[in-house]
Amino acid sequence: DYIDIVIERFSFEKVFEENVENIAVSYYYSDKIPFYKSINGKKVNLQTAIGEEIYTIGTPMIYGSF
Repeated sequence: DYIDIVIERFSFEKVFEENVENIAVSYYYSDKIPFYKSINGKKVNLQTAIGEEIYTIGTPMIYGSF
């Protein structure tokens, strides 16, 4: 699973997750990536979106393009 490989390689930690229109959206942070966005006071530099027919990963954010 590509997302799992990226998460493991960069030691990402899940910050939080949400469900948007039946798509599981997860937010992660790794100090190995020098840039990030702050969401609700938490650092985020990887976003994943997984749905029935969608599999998207973006850094630092996808910005709703899933």
